[in-house]
Amino acid sequence: MKKIALVLLVFSVIMQGTASNFKVDGIYYKVIDEAKQIVAVTYRDSYKDSNRKHYKGHIEIPKTVTRKGVTYIVEAIGDNAFIGCHEMTSVTIPNSVTKIGSFAFDDCSSLTSMTIPNSVVYIGSQPFRGCNKLEEVNINTDNFTYYRYSLFNECKGLKTIHFGERVKNIPEYILSQCKELTSVTIPNTVTSIGDYAFSGC
Repeated sequence: MKKIALVLLVFSVIMQGTASNFKVDGIYYKVIDEAKQIVAVTYRDSYKDSNRKHYKGHIEIPKTVTRKGVTYIVEAIGDNAFIGCHEMTSVTIPNSVTKIGSFAFDDCSSLTSMTIPNSVVYIGSQPFRGCNKLEEVNINTDNFTYYRYSLFNECKGLKTIHFGERVKNIPEYILSQCKELTSVTIPNTVTSIGDYAFSGC
């Protein structure tokens, strides 16, 4: 009986750990703060590579999602959320998102464009690594921090980047080694450009 009870207890703990993950309109979410009703976009299940063929074409992330009568704010794109989604070509990120996690779009080899909205204040490590077809990026946020080195590391096809009117500072290393870069739009609002921001371009 003790052995059965232990098994049931372990199963209960596992279920509690995964109960916060859910899917709405084909996108997977994880509750990160139940009290504040905040969620992050996450990968399909416990295996982060399991969504490789799940997302196709254009993906639109909503500002809010409703589950069992409760409405949650989509405040983050979690680590590895779209990793290896080779058939995803574009994504819309809402102004509710404040964080883009590490490797969030890693190896999304068909992704061609990206807009980072003005709500984003933190970007993790190498979120666009291996996005070889990413050609155009629009950045409309200022005062964001990111984890070291080139934000667009290994984006070998990046050709155009537009900094929006909200941008005041262009961070260091943000585009270093983007060797195919041919067009950069910098508005009059920019007052500083970080070291090595365009190194190797």
